[in-house]
Order: sequence, then C-alpha cells, then structure tokens
Amino acid sequence: MTEPRVAVHATGPAIAVTALLSQAGSADPDGGKLLQGLAIIGAAAAGGTWHALPSVSSSSALLLPSTAYVRLVAGSQPGTATLTLAGWDQTLGTADQLFDITSTGGASAFSTASTKVSIAI
Repeated sequence: MTEPRVAVHATGPAIAVTALLSQAGSADPDGGKLLQGLAIIGAAAAGGTWHALPSVSSSSALLLPSTAYVRLVAGSQPGTATLTLAGWDQTLGTADQLFDITSTGGASAFSTASTKVSIAI
C-alpha cells in the first residue's frame, strides 16, 4: 500500500486506521468478527519520523483501534517511510499500548499476514 507523498519539511495528513484496514482488505477468519484495529510491528522513516510512535516489533507492537490515526513528519531529506501492520480484532490486548503479538493466526487476536504502508518524502 502506498499513501500520498509528503513534502520535505512538511507534516503529512493524519491517516485513519480505518483507511489502512480498508486498503489492506483485512478480514478475521476465526468467527467472522471484523478486524477493528491494527498492530504496528515495524516502522522506518528514512527522511522523517512517525509522530508519537515508540519503538515497535512483533514482540512489542503498538495496538491502535479503528478510531486512531498515524502521522508522518517529514525531515529535510527525501526518503521513504514505512509502517508494517498486522490486523487486530481487539479480543486481546489494550488499545494504545505495546503488546507481544508473536502468536498470530487461527483463534489469535492478530493476523498472520502483515502489510506495509509506504510514504515517499
């Protein structure tokens, strides 16, 4: 998935988690409950920074509900910023907190598949 370009020295628009879920075509195989959020498991911001995003990994994923937003703040150099995301059905974990999602798929609250969002700076 690719989001619109962010100009150097600019703050990008807020990107709704609902938009990211929609673009990813997420679905929940364990009982039909739609994914209601995302787990951010990777972040890179060559040429910028992700606003208010702590260090993340699959063992320390940031859980965001569908009502949340993410935002990129571009730096002075061109580059590409990425987020790696997994679906989250909110049956385990707490929104806006870090959580270990190394157990995924099946009846887990987290999708096995992940997707990347890229923004050019």
